[in-house]
This record gives sequence, C-alpha cells and structure tokens, in this order.
Amino acid sequence: MSIALQSHVRELVNAVEQDAALREAAAAFERDMKPVCNAVVGALKAGDVKALQGLRALLPHLLEEVNQSPELADLLAHQLGKSLVQGLTSKPGDVE
Repeated sequence: MSIALQSHVRELVNAVEQDAALREAAAAFERDMKPVCNAVVGALKAGDVKALQGLRALLPHLLEEVNQSPELADLLAHQLGKSLVQGLTSKPGDVE
C-alpha cells in the first residue's frame, strides 16, 4: 500500500474512531444527567411554580447523585490517558 493511501486510510479510521468516541461521550453525558432530566420533566409536567421551585431546591442533591458515578468524566480521563500514551510513544513526524 502506498504511503499516500496509508495516510488516507489512517485519516478515515481516525475520523470513524472520533465519531464513535463522540457518540459514546454523548451517551455517557445523557446517562449522567438522567436524574436531572427526569426531575425537570416531572416539574414541567406538574405545570406549577411550586414544582419548579422544588426542583431548584432539589438540584444540588441531584448533582451530588450525578457526581457519584460520573461516566463522562471517566470516559474523558480514559481518552486523555490513551492520547497521552499515543503521543509519548509516537515518533516525531508520524502522521496520525
């Protein structure tokens, strides 16, 4: 395979991996924020000011729940570590 073709194939693979990583990050964020989303939807369905005020009071507790298992933060830490290792082990001038 020619160097130019290898470079194009590598670019395509990187684009697919990046797209998959973005989808995975979005899904992790959605899972992390599910308690907040459920509370907002419940307050809106209730349709009154007291429900929305209750949500405001509940928000700090919901965010504590989110922080107990932050999937997005774990995913980002993993990706950053992977990129760091890749950068440290690649040779100068390598095309990624």
